[in-house]
Amino acid sequence: MDGQPVHVPLELGFKVMTSLLPRNPHAIIPAAHDATQLLVTFSLVSLATHGVAVQKLKPHCIYIDSDQRLSRFLLCHKESLKSTVDLPSPFRDIPALYLAPFELFYYTSNSLQRLIVDILFQVIYGPLEHWNRVGQVLREGFAQLTELEEFVSIRDATRFVMKSHPGEERPLAQQWPNLKRLGLHDPDCFREFWQCIAGMPNLEHAVIALPLRVLSVWTYVNDFMALFQQRTEWPVTVVFAQNQQLDLDLPWLNKLTPPTAVGEEEMVRVMACQMPKLEGSVMAYYMPKFKDPFM
Repeated sequence: MDGQPVHVPLELGFKVMTSLLPRNPHAIIPAAHDATQLLVTFSLVSLATHGVAVQKLKPHCIYIDSDQRLSRFLLCHKESLKSTVDLPSPFRDIPALYLAPFELFYYTSNSLQRLIVDILFQVIYGPLEHWNRVGQVLREGFAQLTELEEFVSIRDATRFVMKSHPGEERPLAQQWPNLKRLGLHDPDCFREFWQCIAGMPNLEHAVIALPLRVLSVWTYVNDFMALFQQRTEWPVTVVFAQNQQLDLDLPWLNKLTPPTAVGEEEMVRVMACQMPKLEGSVMAYYMPKFKDPFM
């Protein structure tokens, strides 16, 4: 009848709530995205929709790309800790985020599993005073992320992540015991780079976008093979991603089945692919979860 309220089933509301999320289940989208705006709106509608909306916001919409946004996030996080209302909070137990500033690590170190960063790491390797003041704090912050399973940097982070620094026994990447997926942009594939990869026991996939020295794979092929012959846990897939078609004619790949490997399974696979042209979108750098890269 006219004037009577219409009751929409919750299941239908939930479908509408998530209808604008990207198909990629690992995408992290900014606050201005329509899907983010829709989820925030539904989080304010009722108790029932609040929980589901927050559940979707935390893995997809924690996108912090400025100091101002970081300050607001930290303020909201602080206030959420004071709340006596038993409601799900988007500011706690965050499983994935896009982060340009880095002060947030302290609050997420016990739960963060996926991290995409947009930081110009090279600027911290200027004068020694600058490294002591900025680089060391940044390094300590990253080292706290002991639950990290996936790390992606859309700028060159090779020196910061893949090399040991004074006073450290291991590179930063080897200090993340649970790391399974690694994505690096513009890396310099030097000998220590491959040594670092070989020393990451749980690594399953490494995506190397626009490598500076692809030929270093050939240069250090003997070291590369010897290092991976020591891997007996499970295989690793290394993917080279270029803006244009890259032909990796590597006749020595069939030699990368070490005699110490479990059974007859290959312990390393090198692949090449053309990087999608999604300029300005962090979704161009997502790390897919392969069910079986050796099928």
